[in-house]
Amino acid sequence: MPEQSEPSGLERVFAEHAAVDAFDRERSLGPGEMSPRARVQALIDAGSDSFLELGARTRSQRPEARESSYGDGVVTAFGEVGGRMTAVLADDPVAMAQSDGGVGKNKRIRTLTHASQGCLPVVYFAQAAPADLPAPEEGGLLGRYSDGPLIVPEVHFDDRSAPIVTILGGEVAPELQALALDSDVVLRTPGGAATPIPSDVSLPDDAGAIATAATLMRLIPTRDAAPLRRAADAPAPAGAALADEGASDLGAATVAEALCDGGSIVPFAADDAFAAGLGALNGYPVAYVVGGGTAFTRAQLEIFRRVVGIGARFTMPLVLAQHGVAYDEEALGTTDYRRLVGEIAATIHGAETPKLAIISRRGQSAGDFILGGRELGTHYVVAWPDADVSTSEASPFTAARAGALDGMGPWDASGLALVDDVVAPSETRARLGTMLEIMAPIRALPPVVEDKKGRVPYR
Repeated sequence: MPEQSEPSGLERVFAEHAAVDAFDRERSLGPGEMSPRARVQALIDAGSDSFLELGARTRSQRPEARESSYGDGVVTAFGEVGGRMTAVLADDPVAMAQSDGGVGKNKRIRTLTHASQGCLPVVYFAQAAPADLPAPEEGGLLGRYSDGPLIVPEVHFDDRSAPIVTILGGEVAPELQALALDSDVVLRTPGGAATPIPSDVSLPDDAGAIATAATLMRLIPTRDAAPLRRAADAPAPAGAALADEGASDLGAATVAEALCDGGSIVPFAADDAFAAGLGALNGYPVAYVVGGGTAFTRAQLEIFRRVVGIGARFTMPLVLAQHGVAYDEEALGTTDYRRLVGEIAATIHGAETPKLAIISRRGQSAGDFILGGRELGTHYVVAWPDADVSTSEASPFTAARAGALDGMGPWDASGLALVDDVVAPSETRARLGTMLEIMAPIRALPPVVEDKKGRVPYR
């Protein structure tokens, strides 16, 4: 019987396609888990004709592993996500476990170089093989190539103009540790529970993480001076209606949902005491923070810093709601707490973006309170009729000072122009949306300039 010859030409092309599909299909997956290529394909917008995978038929440079290492441990591709071209990387631990990873490392660096040069967002599905597997051989075929700085330019993640989202489903590839640590948003699925990198949002499965990553690509804009674009062609309705009676008694998460468009929120924190995250308001992307009825904890301040940092980096409007929160007077005596408050104040102060504030239960419009004090350059402040509002510039706004405001309505603050308007809860979202319509065309505001007394004039 004559030996069967190897396929060549077009036959080889189709045979390789089939082999890649079979490699993806014939693997064990846990509940709610997708294969790496399925994750990438699910993330790309349905109906998009711009999908392009790089190196689908690459293999390990080790001859003995060639038949079990399609992609050499990573799927790298480009496609539209949320209507914008995005670079996507998905680790494949099944293939990586058979390989020294030299070819896969080259693919990762090349994909990120293209993304950096094209100012494209990046989504990274981290599920690398454990770190104790053999590293690429010194001077190996492509390990040496991908290490050559004259051939592959160094990618600087801290100087990006588009967002980076990492989804932790397992270990992070060694060469992408910096990318994961510097990501704008880090999502975590159950497979990444043991990964030490801090995450912003936890999701129950791959489908939830993919949907959230797609929402983030629609929300976070590219960092430039172009006018803000709407996250959708038509604004979505609010997630929940605010009644004029009893709104001050609502939890922070409920207030945030009512202010943002339905289905637009990616919450970093969401409970009665504190809510923060990214969302859209009348279609415009915003970073929001709503303080609840208790003093800030250190953990809440960490999330606060993370959220306003994203807003400042990508000139997303900041929407801040003073729903009764203040500083913990005892915690202010600790270095870490004071440092966090100072960093948040400096970030908001320097943010060249519209800053909108609501005093919905109890707060301070003057001074440098991090939820919208005028000294931080806040552009628009409204208050609800039954809110207690301090007109003092005294700092810091502690829980004790907030508790002494009982009966101090918003009218004195409004008369002094420390509050721009007193509005009914039910009309708050519409007022904020109108202000965003006014300010969106300018997008990036000029830098804050203080007067001789350190005050910030209205810009």
